Formats: sequence, C-alpha cells, structure tokens
Amino acid sequence: SARVPASLPPPKPQPGNGLNPPVGVSEGFGSARLPPRPVLPPPPRRGAPAQDPAHGQGGDGEAPVKEAAQDTAGIPSPAARPVLSDIPQGVPQPKFVPRRISSIVGLDAAPPVARGVVMAEFHLEKGSVIRCTHPPGLELGCSDVWLAELMLPEGAHARTSDWTLGFLTSGEAIMSVVGSYHSAEVKRGAIVKALAVVTPHSALNAFRWPLSMALNQCLLPARSVEEDSGVLQELYEALSSVDLTGYPRLAPPYKGVLRRKLEQRPGFASRRPTEELSALPPGDVGAGEGGAVRAPMPLIYRSTLQWQGRSVPFRLPLYLFEGEVAEDEALALTTLFETFGAEQSVRIFDAVLAGQRVLFLGHNQPAGEVCTLVLGASSMIAAEVPGVATRIHPYAHLADLDFLETPGFIAGVTNPVFRSHPQWWDLLCVVESSQSSLAGSVL
Repeated sequence: SARVPASLPPPKPQPGNGLNPPVGVSEGFGSARLPPRPVLPPPPRRGAPAQDPAHGQGGDGEAPVKEAAQDTAGIPSPAARPVLSDIPQGVPQPKFVPRRISSIVGLDAAPPVARGVVMAEFHLEKGSVIRCTHPPGLELGCSDVWLAELMLPEGAHARTSDWTLGFLTSGEAIMSVVGSYHSAEVKRGAIVKALAVVTPHSALNAFRWPLSMALNQCLLPARSVEEDSGVLQELYEALSSVDLTGYPRLAPPYKGVLRRKLEQRPGFASRRPTEELSALPPGDVGAGEGGAVRAPMPLIYRSTLQWQGRSVPFRLPLYLFEGEVAEDEALALTTLFETFGAEQSVRIFDAVLAGQRVLFLGHNQPAGEVCTLVLGASSMIAAEVPGVATRIHPYAHLADLDFLETPGFIAGVTNPVFRSHPQWWDLLCVVESSQSSLAGSVL
C-alpha cells in the first residue's frame, strides 16, 4: 500500500467542544504515531458555577459550551448530559445506600387478618351445628354441615382441648380451636364448642391465643346465642385492629435465606416457634415504624392485637413458603419422624413426592396431632414442589368425601372406616401403630 509522503504537513486538528479532546489525524500509516491527546479539565457539573474562561476553553481557545445548552428540539444536547466519568476526582459523592430488603416482591396493602369468625357447637339432637358467625350471614362457599364437622372433630367431648385445620376452595384457611366444659349439671356431662377464624394468612399459630381466650368465655353454662355473638364481634374487631402497614411479600430465594438462618439455631426443631423467635438476638427480630421490619435479617413481622384492654403481640413469620401453613414446620417434621421412624418417613416422602394419595389415620388420637403429621409430610417438599398447598387436607371426615377427588392428596382422618376402603388411598399411615401400608403396587 502507498504511504503518505512524510513531507506533507498533517491536517490541522478540529476544534474541540469543551468536553471531548480535539481529534487529530495521524501523520501517516503503518509506523506513524498519533499526536498526544491533550489533557483538558473536566466540564462543569450540572448546576455548578461557570468555570474560569481560561480553564474552560477548547483546543483552539474558543468559549466554553454552556452547561444547560438546549438543542432545537428542546432536549439537552449530549454535551450537557453528565456521565459518571466526567465527575472530577476528589469531589465527595453521595454514599450508595442499597434497599433494606432487596428481595421484596411488594409492599402493597396486605389482606385483612380475618374475613370472619365462626362458632360451632355439639347439639344433643342435631349433632354438630353452626351456632353463630360474625359478620352475620358470613358466606364462605361451603355447607354448614361440612364446616361444623370440620370444627368439631370426633371424640372432642372426651378431651379438654383440641384443634383442626381446613381450607376453602378460595384458598383461605379455617383454623379451629375446640374446647369442652365438663360438669354434672349439664346434659350428657359436657358442653362442646369450637371457635374458628377464616383467614388468608398462613401463620396459623398467631391465632391460637385469641381464639382460646374467646372460647373460654363461651364455654360457661347457660349462655345465650346473643352473648356468644357479642364475644365473636369483639374477637373480630380485635383481629381487624391488627396493623399490617408495610407487611412485606418476600421472594422465595430470600425466604430460603431466612429459613436456613432460623434452622441453624441450636435446638430449633425441639422448640415451639414462639420460644425460638424470642431466643433470637435483637438484631434478628425487630420492627420499625408502623410495624415494618427494619432489622438487617428480619424473621417475623410484628404487630399488636388489642384484646379487652390489653396489647397482645401478633407476629407473622416472613420465612414461610407458599405451600406452608404454619410457622412450626420444623416441629411438625420432627413429630413425623418421631412417630413413624426413618424408614417409614422415607416411604411417606416417596409417596408425597410421587403424587400418591397419602392418608394419615389417627383413631382415638387428637385431631390436632393428625393435622400436625399432615403438615409435616407436606413440608418435606413444600419448598421444591409448587402447588402442595392445594393437595393438603389436614382434617377430613365422612360428612364430605370430596377431598378424595384431589389428585395426590395428603389428608388426615380419625375415623377407622377409612382403613376398610383401600380404594380411597394409596398409602395409609396409621398413627397408633406407627406403620404405613400400601394399597397395591404403586411405589
């Protein structure tokens, strides 16, 4: 290729614009060098006072470009748009402050704590019936027979207290606390009632204390329906007063970080969740303005419930996955392994993972214990397999067998009739014998 004669003078550099250096042209090709790039002072920042003309001129001494120069379209020209490389060194810059919780999905208004409260009782002539609800005429999309049988499990009259758990087709949970008052002055020697809350939240342990306190008032003899309705109204208003402003919805990866942090605590599986959370250092659990969590690694959302002139702590854990319905999943899983042992628990895990119909039978056992085993079985895959929450029926009964149509259900029952119908289940887990049996070759 031809070379440019060295005797020809190089072209004059074009004038600069105050931001970019003048552009030069090399003396030739090949081994010819480019002229040295002139060092210019940085341009004035937006809003800064104009620089001295001696320091703001271009390569040929022209006047500096004005800071907020506008082009004909009314949009700032590229010369007036500051970039990060134009910031002079030594000038203090504002410190970058990351988001407090970077994995928040949303901080929009949380659903109400409770959509309603229901009371059921055992009638001597009619059996399990709904006594009253609040708000009055509460529509739940289910029959009163199904709801009453769910709230009052079999054998409730023989126990001082018990609890059950069920779900509506809307996905809302029904947490029921059962109590009985034994006295020779009442017919059949006992008064059996149950009080339930209908809630979209999955932290069901937060409702046990207010439900128990309200139910104790309704177990006294010779109480009218109006008196019990007043207690239900007071309970509903107390639950509605819980402030959920700023309640965060966290992404699943961040929930996994919180879960691992909590489960690494010594003795976590053997404690109740309230004991474990209270044992955490102050940096792990905290609340800010309006109950919003402000700790670097928050575990729960803290609020208060006003009940009969008292401020009761109301805490919702933030580490629950979509398929989990209680904050004591580790305790439920531990109960499952202690009841059935390692070998049987692995068989249950395989059946749940394979989508088989798993049925827990606890004849003459508290319904709450059967519910705990169902929650423990579902928690084994809740974080990995989506849609587990739609498969669980913690307490089921013969009054409504629609749960048998759920593919791969995980259900708990207390009636021994289910044992004699192997066509209803694939794996039967008997609580009293700690054994499981298959209905055919399915695994």
